Amino acid sequence: MKRALLCLLVAVALGVPRRAGAEMNWGVVGAVKHKATQLKGKVDSNTVATSSGSVTILSARAKVLSASALGSLSVQVGTTYYFTAPAAEVGQLMPGDLIIGTTSYGFLRKVTSVSHVVAQNVDQYVVQTTTATLEDAYQTLDVHISQPLTPASLSPAMAPQLLRGVSILQAPQAIRPLADNFTLSLNNVLLYDADGDTNTTTDQIVANGLITFQPSMDLRLAIQSGQLTRARLVETNEVSASLDLKDLNSSLGSPFDSAVVVATYSFLPITVGQLVLVPELFIVLEAKGRPGVVATAGISEHFTFTAGVDYSNGAWTVFRDSVTALSFSTAAASVGGDIQANVGPNLVLKAYAVPGASVSASGYLRLAADVPVASHVQWELYGGLQGNAGVATDVFSANVATNAILFSYEKLLASKRPDLIVQSLTPPSYAVPGETVTVTNVVKNQGDDIAVASLVGIYLLQHQNDSPSAGTKIAERTAPSLVPGASSSDNTPCVVPSSAPGAYFIVAVADYAGVVKEKDKTNNSKAQAISIGGQFLQAAAVALGQMYGCSALQNHNLKCWGSNTAEGVLGLGDTVSRGNLPAQMGNILPAVSLGTGRTVTAVSAGNDVTCALLDNNTVKCWGHNGSGELGLGDTTPRGAASSQMGGNLPAVNLGAGRTAAAVAVGGANGSVDHVCAWLDDHNVKCWGDNTYGQLGLGDTNPRGDTLINTPDTLSPVSFGVGRTATSIAAGGTSSCAILDNNDLKCWGDNASGQLGLGDTTKRGDNPGNTPDTLTPVNPGAGRTVAAVALGKAHTCALLDDSSVKCWGDNTSGQLGLGDTTKRGDNPGNTPDTLTPVDLGTGRTAAKIALGEAHTCALLDNGQVKCWGDNTYGQLGLGDTTKRGDNPGQMGDNLSTVSLGSGRTATAITAGRYTTCALLDNGRVKCWGRNALGELGLGDTADRGDGAGEMGDSLPALDLGTSP
Repeated sequence: MKRALLCLLVAVALGVPRRAGAEMNWGVVGAVKHKATQLKGKVDSNTVATSSGSVTILSARAKVLSASALGSLSVQVGTTYYFTAPAAEVGQLMPGDLIIGTTSYGFLRKVTSVSHVVAQNVDQYVVQTTTATLEDAYQTLDVHISQPLTPASLSPAMAPQLLRGVSILQAPQAIRPLADNFTLSLNNVLLYDADGDTNTTTDQIVANGLITFQPSMDLRLAIQSGQLTRARLVETNEVSASLDLKDLNSSLGSPFDSAVVVATYSFLPITVGQLVLVPELFIVLEAKGRPGVVATAGISEHFTFTAGVDYSNGAWTVFRDSVTALSFSTAAASVGGDIQANVGPNLVLKAYAVPGASVSASGYLRLAADVPVASHVQWELYGGLQGNAGVATDVFSANVATNAILFSYEKLLASKRPDLIVQSLTPPSYAVPGETVTVTNVVKNQGDDIAVASLVGIYLLQHQNDSPSAGTKIAERTAPSLVPGASSSDNTPCVVPSSAPGAYFIVAVADYAGVVKEKDKTNNSKAQAISIGGQFLQAAAVALGQMYGCSALQNHNLKCWGSNTAEGVLGLGDTVSRGNLPAQMGNILPAVSLGTGRTVTAVSAGNDVTCALLDNNTVKCWGHNGSGELGLGDTTPRGAASSQMGGNLPAVNLGAGRTAAAVAVGGANGSVDHVCAWLDDHNVKCWGDNTYGQLGLGDTNPRGDTLINTPDTLSPVSFGVGRTATSIAAGGTSSCAILDNNDLKCWGDNASGQLGLGDTTKRGDNPGNTPDTLTPVNPGAGRTVAAVALGKAHTCALLDDSSVKCWGDNTSGQLGLGDTTKRGDNPGNTPDTLTPVDLGTGRTAAKIALGEAHTCALLDNGQVKCWGDNTYGQLGLGDTTKRGDNPGQMGDNLSTVSLGSGRTATAITAGRYTTCALLDNGRVKCWGRNALGELGLGDTADRGDGAGEMGDSLPALDLGTSP
């Protein structure tokens, strides 16, 4: 049986700032549809045929009601079901039984009581029920549904319910099939009506346009022995859209804040054996604000995204695989007032009409307007796309409900504002109030044919805020108007004002009389950092996780920024992300509370776990804890509440008298973290996830998740008689140690040959292949390993002659060998056979760092080179072109990362899609993906993926100032 479902996503958001720096949101478009195929194999009432015989599908208490019994169901009132007699099988039900209905929209309920009632010539059974889960009903279940949809999937019987004068989709012909896709035509469609009276037209938001979409879905469900083992919902959608939005408002009246359901769609059920899946779509309208906005904007886009939710290894995750080919047309707007409106979609996939997994995507326009100094009106219009996914607990009893951002993308469409100009400052970072400094500013008009630029002034701005109204003017400048392409400069002393001590930015401001497109502004949005009355705090070490970063400062505090998960991976006692908005860094960013008198000496970050080595050589970890990766004998996460940090966060018990000399967290997208500690006696203990044997204990059982397997109870990893470790490293799902005899041993996942043993066999997952039994990695004749680093599925070693060899996955050229062929996965390409990475004539490496699929080396001259994946500019080369995957890209042909005038690096670190360098002046610069603020720059714009974003143009992280 083939059934289909449709998910239509339409998002519209509008707003105008209530004050300087506030934002205004408009939204546009997205769409998803699904199609299903039935379960492979023939499903009978209670068994499915397999190669090994008959397997029980339903639990013993699950009762699939017959067609006659379902025919006798007269009415349902809440959780009570009324069956008209005769219905003998209903009368045989007992409390605790599960009843399953597989017709229409299906149901799955647990019986609490059954009574036989005969009254007034009515003979019926009354069945009281409560919620049941799929795990209650099934002993075994294996479902895979995957197929695109057709417009015929939409159930014609379920028309939308329309409220508050909203007329979107009010006619069935609004959704019109075109060949193999869907088309939604908007012709003066009313998206919002303030008073609900459609006869008044001055309080409405209207849209015109065309939306075409072609979605598909992939759903997998697996239950074994009554336990959920796998659940995965993937949505892939290709969308083309054009839309024009108009707010016809002259006055929306009093401030308002409302939310209504615009439309509800149910789609044809998908029946697979006893399983009934019912997709439902909710389109919700929200609006709030104050009177007085007039705006018109046009936007067109084409994008493809793949996103979803996944359950494995006992935990739910959300993921985004791709957002591609997203582009917008230009737009225009005029502003005065304050309003914000949103209409957003939410697709819920129900099983037996119980909410389960959900995915949503929405586009938007955001208009930010302000009137800064000297009445120079400025505004910026952005287009963006974001998606969310989650799962409810009512279907799957084994997890906690979750909801997370899948992706977030934003692009500047048009602007009219004072522009930030490239300039330099002497001295470069520190100034005493009242001191005279010299600001050299350069104004260059890169606008279109109608743009004319003139220099306005020099401003001192606190924090990283590009609005001059937030700062103090410290010098006036005059300059001739500039035709496009012309430039002007001057060099005049300025007196630093007596401002409060702290970190500031000095910027030069120019006003543009015309529209400036994003491509014209690439090299202009820059400011020079300056600390007044104090020094910038310097970093001692930096660690990058999947979507966040942490720095141990030279004042021995620890600060973390970026995406803050539901488990509080930043360790700040909440789940608020930091670094993705202005005024979140610097002295405003709290230090992690490690306990009274405790300070940090080193930090390591993983997927969503952070561990710190403290001054007393103890280890504290916080964040996710589903597999005991915090080492505290339970699976309770820490870090999301202030009561969980500081003195309330226990140190990991490493054993009587034992302390740690180093700690390493391993994890990657799609995996659960594990942690290894190098102890004071040079032994190694590992805990957390052990799916691939990455703990090196000869099995795949996690450690640290119960009181009987905390790290103090664990035996150290055995490296052989008399052998101890001198350093450790942890990657996605594997671990490595350099031993006291300079041998390198690696264990855990080996699917890409990342263990360097000439095969793809895991190690450490059974008693016969523990690290003591392993052959050491052979780095080559006469060579030993000085340092090792691990990515998601590749490994690199810094050898004793300062050369670098890499092996494992090479999909993006991360091995730096000029191709995409894996190494280390067969006897012919073990590390001893490999040519060292070509770093350039006369160049060697001092340190190495690995991201998910990119690699970086700190060279002997303090410069940095990176190669491999470059989707988000993580190579720091001003583009998104991979390096190392084709001949002729390495060696002297591979450019060094521009770190700024006169700057070199002393250390490097890499995260999933980001890279950071600790500079010779103690400052930190980061580049690559920044969708969740992982670069800590007060915005969500990637760095390193476009020209003019590196070097002096790349701000250093503001980690605060000292008095």
